[in-house]
Amino acid sequence: FVSGYANIVKGDAAQEAKPKLSKALKLAHTQCCNHQLVAQSLSLIGTIVLDTRGGDLSQSLDMLQSSFTLSKAQEDMPAQLGCLDSLLRLHRIRGSDQEEQDALVSYHRRKASAYQSLVRAALEDEERLARII
Repeated sequence: FVSGYANIVKGDAAQEAKPKLSKALKLAHTQCCNHQLVAQSLSLIGTIVLDTRGGDLSQSLDMLQSSFTLSKAQEDMPAQLGCLDSLLRLHRIRGSDQEEQDALVSYHRRKASAYQSLVRAALEDEERLARII
């Protein structure tokens, strides 16, 4: 994973980076069952591809959507919000129609609001627990 990541960051040897990253992600997914690692890696790589290889937006979109799907299945709200931020940026760069962008912005707001509610509830529970102890 590290060598594939280094190659993709450097921008050279992209043909070498893809197989190395693919092999590392498949290993993490199948043998380690570490879906969170795979989701975070896809998000990171998708964002790097978006930043450094702006012409390959479809590859970045695929990685970010896959990352979001895995994060959603794990109920990993911070990871979902990070993916949505990158997806919003990608859709703006790509020039997606305004309706699609507005729908994504609305979904991001709902997810952010739900996350804030979870954080507030956790803080309230922590305060209640502190009063009991």
